[in-house]
Amino acid sequence: MKKSVSRVVAAAAVVAALGLTTACNDDDSSGKDKGGKGTDKATTAPAAAPLTKAKLEQAALVSKDVEGFEITKMSEKEAAEGGNAKSDKAECQPVAELLGSEFTLAPTASVFQTYAVTGPGANADNPEAGLGGMIRLSAHKPGDAEKVLEGVRSAVKDCAGGFTATDGSGDKQQVTEVKEVLIPEVGEESVGFTLATKDKEEGGKLKFIVVRTGAQVTSFFGFNMTAPDQPEIPQLVVSAQVDKVAKAGKAKG
Repeated sequence: MKKSVSRVVAAAAVVAALGLTTACNDDDSSGKDKGGKGTDKATTAPAAAPLTKAKLEQAALVSKDVEGFEITKMSEKEAAEGGNAKSDKAECQPVAELLGSEFTLAPTASVFQTYAVTGPGANADNPEAGLGGMIRLSAHKPGDAEKVLEGVRSAVKDCAGGFTATDGSGDKQQVTEVKEVLIPEVGEESVGFTLATKDKEEGGKLKFIVVRTGAQVTSFFGFNMTAPDQPEIPQLVVSAQVDKVAKAGKAKG
């Protein structure tokens, strides 16, 4: 993935590419999405308290958590390069923000990671060579995580025809389509979708899965550096990360 998305996308691509002559397997261990439309289990139960920054960092995946994947923490500087992505349509802002690192409903803490296939799966003959992506863990004030999911879900429906996103440096990215996609049920509520992008140099797609677990929102995006129209997010990575966040939320102390 080149500069055609935001700076934070480019940063993730560069980090992921360090391990990629490579890419994801699509067997059950890497886990392509196989069905379901996500979950929508918001309830009237008391709002959960957010994890602290320290707890959020403990909940972030490390390479040993997901065999066959290299997980790399992004620095604060790398994450900040995403800036404040804005949409030319107000109703699309919740989706546009996922292309940057600043959000209308500001989290109390965030951690950014990248993932890429490593080991035997990093085979140049693999037809899915080029898959990689980023994970963002965010803790939110009570009630805000629910609003984040509500906003993203509404934006996916309202912005099917696309929008123009502008990053913090003024660079514009044309999103030509927003399309909800089937994903396995995960977390307390979740939504999956793809963004089709195009500019003067290139086009491609990004895939997103956004999951709420208590007061935490975990956002995944996946891209394919060798087949830009075929992004994917390994289900093993999604499940392992969401489970780890859920356990952190239940832990005392």
